[in-house]
Amino acid sequence: MNKRQRKKLDNKLRIAIKELNNDVAKYDGYPLITSEEVEETLKRVKKTKEGINRTLRDYKRFIMS
Repeated sequence: MNKRQRKKLDNKLRIAIKELNNDVAKYDGYPLITSEEVEETLKRVKKTKEGINRTLRDYKRFIMS
């Protein structure tokens, strides 16, 4: 994967992580996620391909539909 593709994937993952967490936070009354927490979560998600795929699949299933 080249630099441009990694950058696009990272941006998609950031958006997905932020929207998924904020959606849960609204329903359960938690505070919204900060940008530092998004970056920490992004690092954990990117450790495995399965984590990346699961995050994007959940984003498509719960947010985009």
